[in-house]
Amino acid sequence: MPASLEQDLDTLKQVGVPNIEALASAAADYVRHQPLFRVKMAKNALTPQEQGFLRRAGASGVGEDYELEIINQKLREAAVEYGNLIASAYSQSNVAKNLGVSTSRIRQKTDNQTLYVIETPKGRVYPAWQFSEDGSSLPGLEAILPSLQDDAHPIGVQRFFTSPQTDLEADIDGQTIIFSPVEWLKTGHSVKEVKFLVENL
Repeated sequence: MPASLEQDLDTLKQVGVPNIEALASAAADYVRHQPLFRVKMAKNALTPQEQGFLRRAGASGVGEDYELEIINQKLREAAVEYGNLIASAYSQSNVAKNLGVSTSRIRQKTDNQTLYVIETPKGRVYPAWQFSEDGSSLPGLEAILPSLQDDAHPIGVQRFFTSPQTDLEADIDGQTIIFSPVEWLKTGHSVKEVKFLVENL
């Protein structure tokens, strides 16, 4: 028998999924603002007979319904990723406390683009990837963030900073390691390589 919504939520809480309500709210807001959610997909160029012939011949991915399902799957995945990004982010007061400064100083750093912020319907949040485990800012990040494009999507920004980049490699104990920008900065490597990549995104 399928689990109830309450059981699903309880399961997520047991494994430590943070702030489930915020995750759901952010994911729904993300979906509502996607063009594919608001605009009806164009009709398939193939006739139903042509689609049927191709399917019988073993072709996959034929037909408007299939294409729409693929699009919806990508949209669901992005919505969950965005929801997690928002739900795990810090509030302005959290960041101020972790950095040992006032909230007005955090607003100033935000305005100067030396902290990465996401504007949500419920206020500003600061994604966790830009902070070390102790809550401090990543070394050198203040020199990098102003180079981000204003229209860069938060999901793309997070993926860039947390995914290995082939241009960020170093030899450690005779082994070549490819770092993500976050790992690169945490381990004390030069800021200029990450700044160059951000400027050329």
